[in-house]
Amino acid sequence: MGKAVEELAKERMERMEDVANLKEPDRVPLQLHFDYGFMAKWAGITVHELLFDYEKAYKAILKVAKDFPVDSPPMPMMGSRCLLGFALIAYPDVSSFVGVLTGKMHDILQDTYTCWPGRELSSNSGSYQFIGGEFLRQDEYDEFIEDPVKFVAEKVVPRAHKALRKPNSAEAMAAIMK
Repeated sequence: MGKAVEELAKERMERMEDVANLKEPDRVPLQLHFDYGFMAKWAGITVHELLFDYEKAYKAILKVAKDFPVDSPPMPMMGSRCLLGFALIAYPDVSSFVGVLTGKMHDILQDTYTCWPGRELSSNSGSYQFIGGEFLRQDEYDEFIEDPVKFVAEKVVPRAHKALRKPNSAEAMAAIMK
């Protein structure tokens, strides 16, 4: 009979901690990074569902973790880095929460620098895509260097998110509250 779940979890945690602390583990840890397309297909859902439906994403992650018992969980970053998180860096209780742009946040904030499966891309496109944009003009470098956080909050975030173009508007306030 196999080991208890708690015992396996403890062994895996110790193994990963040993490696992080530069100690020799009992064996080389196995860590796999599953992409969105694989996880969605394995769970029988679309990439769009994986990135926009948190309940389905949770179930997909659990299924992959159960079917591929590696030493660290298959926790994909369910989105792209979010400019809003940097703009709110002085507020760590909030900035860590909004530091990742998820599919739902893409819809709410209407960012212009990414494309997502089921929105601008087909539902089974392998991932979201970063398309970028010009959010800092050449003549603004000095202003950016003087206070990067203020510049990102007041200039870059409104330029990069349609819902925040007019920061004091009802639309912007509603988007932030969502």
